[in-house]
Amino acid sequence: MKVYPEAFADYIERYSRQIMVLGVQNQLKLSKARVAIIGCGATGSSVAEVLARAGVGFIRIVDMDFTEISNLHRVHLYTEADARNSILKAFACRRHLVEINSSIEVESIATAVDSSNIEELVGDVDLVIDGTDNIEIRLLINEACVKLSKPWIMIGVEGWYGMVKFIDAAKTACLRCFITSTPRRRQNACNIIGVVNTAVFITTAIASTLALKHLLGCDVDEELFIIDSYSLHIKRVKVLKNSRCPVCGLNIFEHLSKSDESNIRICGGNSVEIRPQRKVEIMLEKLKKEMFRRENIIIEDHIAYIHRDGVQMALFRDGRALIKGITDVEEAKKLYHSILDELRKYVAD
Repeated sequence: MKVYPEAFADYIERYSRQIMVLGVQNQLKLSKARVAIIGCGATGSSVAEVLARAGVGFIRIVDMDFTEISNLHRVHLYTEADARNSILKAFACRRHLVEINSSIEVESIATAVDSSNIEELVGDVDLVIDGTDNIEIRLLINEACVKLSKPWIMIGVEGWYGMVKFIDAAKTACLRCFITSTPRRRQNACNIIGVVNTAVFITTAIASTLALKHLLGCDVDEELFIIDSYSLHIKRVKVLKNSRCPVCGLNIFEHLSKSDESNIRICGGNSVEIRPQRKVEIMLEKLKKEMFRRENIIIEDHIAYIHRDGVQMALFRDGRALIKGITDVEEAKKLYHSILDELRKYVAD
């Protein structure tokens, strides 16, 4: 965490209206807080912006998706330029948060979240925020947070409706206490049902309030909030802890136990992540110097964005690639190896 790069008087001035409510010591407490946000679409990026403006000292953003024009109606942070260039959300989010508050530390990680990395992603933070809109990832987050004794906040939005639940398994019901079986796999709800932007903002305002209360050491509301943003009605539902819950009661971690040894993962509805089977290095600096010869390549945030025939690829220095617009694994592998062959003068084994 950065330690007050501004003069202390400037620091106090920046948060002066908030300090009038919280006090200086609580503001300093926020500056030492660490949060991980899994998913930075509409809900995740909205909470990230609030926490960054509030002065939370460290925010980790985890998302492997690309910014699209269809995101812009419900997301504060992203711009038409981000969507036009298909910038990875994690890196677009980080850039905008740092523009908002350069005195905090923002870490961006563009990767799929699974059992192999979830514990590392959340293990060193004070609070985890769910911005995934994916029930299987939520169940995975729940298991990791129960195992590591980390509190987290579940957020969901569909249509005009939203829901929020603060979960600290030592005190409250965990997710599996009230979701008794693993639902059938489905696509991102926003891609099927749609969402109204005010539902996002009302729901994430409640989630952000719960987050700040926890980081400040206050008692946090434990009920499940169900929000109807059309009628402006908020229902608070008490959820009882289940002593026979397989996760927080019996410590059975079904989702954490799943392993994926493949170097190729299908992520979301139309994206594939490919990891090289051997260690390689993409010489991005050299590629950037010579990129004037290649109109379909943009180098930004140490990532090569490659556009070809309606398909977008984000190629990282370590040879990992995120490919959007392809769901067939063999097609994705063919495109990946084709591009690496074209860029072979920039690839070091």
